[in-house]
Amino acid sequence: MKKSMSLLLAATALCGCGGNSYTLRGTITPGRTDSVFLHSIEKRDEPRLAAAAVDQQGTFVIKGRIEKPEIVVLNDRYYEPIATIFLEPGEIRLTTGPMGQIAVTGTPSNDAYTPVSDSLQMMQGQFLSALESGDMSRVDSLDRVAHDIIRRAMEHNTDNQAGIFFFSNLFPEMEPDEARATLERFSGKHADHFLLGRIRQAIDAMENTRIGAPYMEIELRDTADEQLALSSLIGPGKWVLIDFWATWCGPCRGEIPHLKQAFEEFGPKGFTIYGVSLDNDREGWKNFVAEQRMEWPNVIGIENGQSAPAVEAYGIRSIPANFLISPEGKIVASGLRGDDLRAKLAELIR
Repeated sequence: MKKSMSLLLAATALCGCGGNSYTLRGTITPGRTDSVFLHSIEKRDEPRLAAAAVDQQGTFVIKGRIEKPEIVVLNDRYYEPIATIFLEPGEIRLTTGPMGQIAVTGTPSNDAYTPVSDSLQMMQGQFLSALESGDMSRVDSLDRVAHDIIRRAMEHNTDNQAGIFFFSNLFPEMEPDEARATLERFSGKHADHFLLGRIRQAIDAMENTRIGAPYMEIELRDTADEQLALSSLIGPGKWVLIDFWATWCGPCRGEIPHLKQAFEEFGPKGFTIYGVSLDNDREGWKNFVAEQRMEWPNVIGIENGQSAPAVEAYGIRSIPANFLISPEGKIVASGLRGDDLRAKLAELIR
């Protein structure tokens, strides 16, 4: 899916800023739910922030105070999302259109977002039609238009949450230097916004994992419950593929035959794999590794239900993901899928 249009297809409604008190007045489709709840996006595991009853006409009111602006999700009683909202001081209004479309207005960030949302909504039908017909030229053209709309909106809103939201959608397409320069433009009261923190961490990972960068140490527990350091596998004549995967990941499982082939062919020539699993079920992972005869070193990258710091340092946001490390300890390739891994090894290992 094209990244710029993800804003459009996510179908979220956003809102904006003002003192520490806020009032959210809303009208949703009558009968959908008898209550609504606000949940933080930043702190997903915490209890709901606020709740309100919904009357027979579908109206509700939530009042409260916040320490700082944040992004929240308004859920119904079945925990189905109704809208994503920029929770900020002031009067926030949520309305439902005749076709069920949600609009959130009344605060600065949302007012900045509204014209962008309108423009993208006008393109939605064209984009979906082009996708269904396989007209990728048209898809690319629409995506470029959407990208330009979002970029202009970001550049004009570096003082509010809408701009931060736009930036969070755009930065993966930027080079690290551009992304960091853009990050520096967001300052003032939103400088410590959690999304900017995540972006900063992701930019660090982009720089740390560029081709030519030195590998970063990983030391995790292996299938024998012993600590195994990545550095113990790297040295003269040795090539190591750091492979981030999980048993529950279909594409990851699809890569196993290719990994086996590469390991069997190039293992005698100094190649090995340092498999980092993102499984939560340690015993299930160990059994899977044994059943699949994945005979290279395997460690698990989940600690106390959270990704290990090393996983975060490599900027892993989706799997499978991998990095090929040279005997000198440099990253020489990444994202080697299918036959690409064998081809790269044949090129490097003589």
